[in-house]
Amino acid sequence: MKKRILFMGVVILFIAGFSRADVMYQPPDHDIFDLDHYYAYTWGLDLGFSTADTPITEAVLTFTNINNWLIEDDHLYIHLLDDADVDLDRQWDGEGGGDYFLSQGVLLIDWNDPEEWNRDKDLVITFTADQLAALNAYGADHIIGFGLNRIR
Repeated sequence: MKKRILFMGVVILFIAGFSRADVMYQPPDHDIFDLDHYYAYTWGLDLGFSTADTPITEAVLTFTNINNWLIEDDHLYIHLLDDADVDLDRQWDGEGGGDYFLSQGVLLIDWNDPEEWNRDKDLVITFTADQLAALNAYGADHIIGFGLNRIR
């Protein structure tokens, strides 16, 4: 399976005083190396503020134009992580099978798309109240991260 990512962004809305501010982050490599099966990816963000002082009230993680090029039972695991090196990084895992980030952070989604191939679609993950609570706890030191890996 190959998933093509043309754009990935996190939109985080937070309250700063009485005004609402929208902040959008997007990785430096917008296709994220096509999320190759043989790697696990981390994406660390320096929020530039502490969520202890300015809690995030809404968060959405969006993958735009994601697709499978084969119909197969595979999975894309996405975790919210307490800490990650700032920037996009990938680690060789040799497609060891299973969730590379198992027991790390909060699993946001275990996604697969076996019903269609070569059809671009958007994957939108809107954080639940529990996921927002974890995001705010993790972001107290200004840094949060995401872990992504795929298996077939």
